[in-house]
Amino acid sequence: MCGSRLRRLIKNIKALSPVVASIILVAVVVAVSLAATTWMGSMSIIFMEFDEVGITSHSWASDMTYVDLTVRNLGTSKITLDNVQVNDAPANDVSFVSGEATVEAGETAIVRVTHSFTASSRYEFTVVTATSTKCVYVAKASSSTASREDWYDLSWQKRKEVTIDNSLNPNELTGYQIQLNVQYDSDMNADFSDLRFTDSDAQTPIPYWIESYAASSSAAVWVKTSTIPAASTTTVYMYYGNPSAASESDGDDTFDVFVDFTRDGVISYGGSGQDTDPDQWEIIDETSLRMWGNNWKATMRDLSVVGDGTQAICFDFKSVRVQAEINGVGVDVDSSISSDRFYRIYGTQSWGINDHYGYTGAGDWQSYAIVLDNFGGDYNRFVFTNDADGGQATDIYYRNVRVTQYTSQTPITGFGTEETQ
Repeated sequence: MCGSRLRRLIKNIKALSPVVASIILVAVVVAVSLAATTWMGSMSIIFMEFDEVGITSHSWASDMTYVDLTVRNLGTSKITLDNVQVNDAPANDVSFVSGEATVEAGETAIVRVTHSFTASSRYEFTVVTATSTKCVYVAKASSSTASREDWYDLSWQKRKEVTIDNSLNPNELTGYQIQLNVQYDSDMNADFSDLRFTDSDAQTPIPYWIESYAASSSAAVWVKTSTIPAASTTTVYMYYGNPSAASESDGDDTFDVFVDFTRDGVISYGGSGQDTDPDQWEIIDETSLRMWGNNWKATMRDLSVVGDGTQAICFDFKSVRVQAEINGVGVDVDSSISSDRFYRIYGTQSWGINDHYGYTGAGDWQSYAIVLDNFGGDYNRFVFTNDADGGQATDIYYRNVRVTQYTSQTPITGFGTEETQ
C-alpha cells in the first residue's frame, strides 16, 4: 500500500518543474528516512510459545518505567526481532539489555521496553519477527513492599515474586519443575549462591537446582513447585542478597530422578558382546559422562515410570567426531539390552525407539526432553550407548540426566519488582 502510493507520487513529480520536483523529492526522502528511523527505534521482542519465538520471563523496574522481556528463539534457525507494541500502540522506546535483534536458534535476548506503566495494571505486549511470526504476552505490572512477617529469612535482603501462569492448562500440576532464566542483580552473589526459593507463603523453602550460570550475568535455574492449580496462576518467591550464603542447589531434591555419575557409578551393560571397549569412558564431573570406542554403559538409579506421558527424561548430548551406529539413552532392570525401553537419538542403525532421532549439533550440545509414554514400570538403571561395532572413531558426551514432571502446556513465568525487607 505505502509502496504503491510512493511510486504514484514519484510518477506525478515528473510532470512538475525541475525546481518543484526537487523540493518534493527531498521532502519524500526525509519523510521516508524519519519513518524508517521511528520504526527501527521501536525494534523489540515478545513472548508466548509459537513455532519461532517465545517470551520465557519478564521483570518490572521498581519505578514502573520499563519492563525487561526475556525472548528465546524456539526454532532451528536464526530469527530477527522486528517491532513491539504495548496495548496495540508502539512502545515509547526499546533497547537490548543483552543480545541483539538477530537471535540464534536456542539463544535468548533481553529486550527492555520503556513505557509509562501503572502498578497493578495489565499490559499486552505484541512482538513480531521479520518473518511475521506474532507473539502476544500479557503481564501485570507489579510493585509492592514486603513486611518482615512474611519474609523467609532476615539474612536475605531482597526478593522478587515469580508468577507462574497455568491458565491455558486444564490440569493441576503437582511437584512440577519450572525453569527460570535469572538475570544477575547487583545485590546477588556473582555465582548466584545466595538464591533461595519459597512457596507462595513466601516462607516455606522449595528445592531448586542451578543447571548453569555465567558469573555476574545470568543463571538457568530449575525450581520444584508444590502445586500449580489448573487453569489459574500461582506464585513463588526468589530471595537473594546474602553475601555469606552458600549454594543449596540440589538436583536430587528438585527432580523425580537425578543422575550423579560420581555417586551412582558407571557399570558395563549389554555383556561382553556389546561392551567390547569397556575402559573407553570417563566421568567428566558428577553430571557429565564421556564415551568413545564401542561400549554400552549404565548407572544404577531406581526409577518408576508411570507411562502416561506425565514424565520426561531430560539430558544434553553432543558428538564431536564421526557418527556411531547407535547413540541414545534408556532404562532397564538388568544388563540384557532392551530396544523397547531405549531412545535412539543419533547413529546409523535404527535400533530402539526412533521418535527422537535427529541430532544435528555438529559438535555442539543439544538438549532433549523425551516424554515417557512408550512403556511403564519400575527400573533400576539408566542406559547410555556408544555402539560402534564398525570401529568408528567416535567421541560422545551425555550430561544433566534427569527425570522431570511433564505437561504439553508449559506454564509461563514472570518476575515482579524487587522488594527489600
